[in-house]
Amino acid sequence: MRTPHFWLLFSVYMFTGLGSYFVSLHQLAFAIDIGFDRIYAAWVLGMGALLAVFGTIVTGTLSDYVGREISAILAYGFSIVGVICALSITSPDQHLLLWLHSCFFGLTWGARAPTITAKTADLFPGPSLGAILGVITIGSGLGAAIGSWGAGWIFDVSGSYRVAFSLSIAAYLCGVVAFWALRRPPVRRAG
Repeated sequence: MRTPHFWLLFSVYMFTGLGSYFVSLHQLAFAIDIGFDRIYAAWVLGMGALLAVFGTIVTGTLSDYVGREISAILAYGFSIVGVICALSITSPDQHLLLWLHSCFFGLTWGARAPTITAKTADLFPGPSLGAILGVITIGSGLGAAIGSWGAGWIFDVSGSYRVAFSLSIAAYLCGVVAFWALRRPPVRRAG
């Protein structure tokens, strides 16, 4: 806990939770609000969610070959593209944009977790790894709680999810910066 890397990992989890939950729990309501049929929108978004299995395996494997940072940044990039596709939807006849949102966003649902875990093991190997992972994962729960509640509150105040979705992109970009800052090993302070 005395290293900035510990808090950067906590921040990565928190920003990932924020970015994901500003959108995930509200994307169906967003699509219905635009005018998509609720069953069709649920089906499209569900199909995208199935891609998470593939995305998680690929991102975790990729991190072993190209590095944790590149793998995580690619996952953040795909998520951002998915959110941009959602923000581009203005009418219920834009099926391609809904599918693109669903696929890009769904593909990266949970995809950063193996990379964050592997990076944590790289930075803090040893018998305390489980405790470290347990504490930094609190960041994910905190981000998920704030993102879920925040998007609903923003909708209640503004009548739109667009600000929440834009905040998702901002949170993902903060996650990119925090993850990139992890590329150098931590310097442990005495004491």
